[in-house]
Amino acid sequence: MCICVIVYVLQGTCSVCSDVHNLSSLLYTRPYIHAPSPGWTKYTPSNPPNTPSHPPTLSQPPFLQHTLLPQHTLPPPQALFGQLTPDVMVLTCLYSIAGLGIAIVNDFKSIEGDRAMGLQSLPVAFGVETAKYICVASIDITQLGIAAYLAFGLNEPVYAAVLLGLILPQIYAQVKYFIPDPVANDVKYQASAQPFLVFGLLTAGLAIGNHNAAISAALGN
Repeated sequence: MCICVIVYVLQGTCSVCSDVHNLSSLLYTRPYIHAPSPGWTKYTPSNPPNTPSHPPTLSQPPFLQHTLLPQHTLPPPQALFGQLTPDVMVLTCLYSIAGLGIAIVNDFKSIEGDRAMGLQSLPVAFGVETAKYICVASIDITQLGIAAYLAFGLNEPVYAAVLLGLILPQIYAQVKYFIPDPVANDVKYQASAQPFLVFGLLTAGLAIGNHNAAISAALGN
């Protein structure tokens, strides 16, 4: 879920920055019910809001519902998060496969308990040796495919090269820690490799944002 949200947010053009600024201005200029300050109205049972549109609605994002913002003051979702394009859906699906590989890493440390309870995790079902290579393949092949997509599909070779540079340390950590003993070294591997995967995720999102900005500029001209 986090992967989807990050890619979805970062795929917007530079106008996203101004949208976030507008949202922050909106939040700090509307009355809050929890932290009143000079110029703001504190709503109490004896002083309720007299505007029928104040109660939160399901159309408001969950993180804004506690502010009791009138519905007409909220910008549309596409103004905050950009458009859901095929590029975003492709990267979301691919990084979901990589996320599956990360989830498999967590199964190695609980393999004995899973086997005792009859839980068919991947290491239990296929064995440690097979499962560790399935895990590594789902992480590495997916990211290499994304780098190729950025370079040849979106014509963003710089971002593709940066992503490739972030994949190499992950492969090194796999060879040094994970493949020799995934049960004993799963924590060391995750601490060494996952930061690079997250930065690669951000790089892919920035690449889409740059690609969409270039298309918008070309259409504007």
